[in-house]
Amino acid sequence: MVQSCLIIGCKSRYNKSDGISFFSFPSNKIESEKWRDSILNNQKGVITKNSKICQFHFNESDIKRHGVRTVLKKGAKPTIFHNQRNSTEVNEFMDVEYLELGESLALNPVSLHTVETV
Repeated sequence: MVQSCLIIGCKSRYNKSDGISFFSFPSNKIESEKWRDSILNNQKGVITKNSKICQFHFNESDIKRHGVRTVLKKGAKPTIFHNQRNSTEVNEFMDVEYLELGESLALNPVSLHTVETV
């Protein structure tokens, strides 16, 4: 099975030639809970031991590159979610149709009207 990013709207898939880094949830329970809290309402599916989040959801300053190896700095957590209305950066791996639908719903919320019956 091809590994894909857990974040809603992200179409990143693991492929060595793309050079995209994916990060597993921390093994430390406290740090793992911070990640879970951070991605709340931004995840697709259930978090499992195989769930991964791609580099596009972390601040560049939280990522350390050592040659071909990429690691996160201690305490780093995912904070960039492109499906949020205030996000201005969209990359080629984002699902633009999903983003536009999300923005449309955020800008034009559905209103429910009460109808009186006699």
